[in-house]
Amino acid sequence: MREKSYTAIVTELDLLGYVEMRGNERTITFNPTGRNEGKNTCNLPAVMNIPTVVDGKGAGLANTFFQAQIIAPYVANLRARSEQNKKYEILISELRDEIELITDDLGANEFISRIDAFAHIGNSKAVASTLLARKAGELKLAFNKTSKLYE
Repeated sequence: MREKSYTAIVTELDLLGYVEMRGNERTITFNPTGRNEGKNTCNLPAVMNIPTVVDGKGAGLANTFFQAQIIAPYVANLRARSEQNKKYEILISELRDEIELITDDLGANEFISRIDAFAHIGNSKAVASTLLARKAGELKLAFNKTSKLYE
């Protein structure tokens, strides 16, 4: 197994929490503070109280705190991000296909006029701009910064 530095390990984590005692209460936070590391990709509450897991006699109590309050939101977040990534990939593919069909300055300018009609996700508009600039370069088109059109 390859050795990894602490920083490399933390970078790969989605959740990194810190458990501490506050009086008689155990708490957990996933937010970074001056005292501890943290990584809260699911936007969990800043501080959560961890319920007691044993009764006064030391017998275990049913406890679904970690499953319900941490694992379930994390899994839901992963699913949502996965869906968003699928939508992003479909959008980028659609943009690539449309840009590939451009053959002249009229096509490039028509694409520019429609770029805001796409339901952009993340940096998709910037990616489309880069792809269009590359295609324009292949077609030896120049972008006029004054008119904001290809010539």
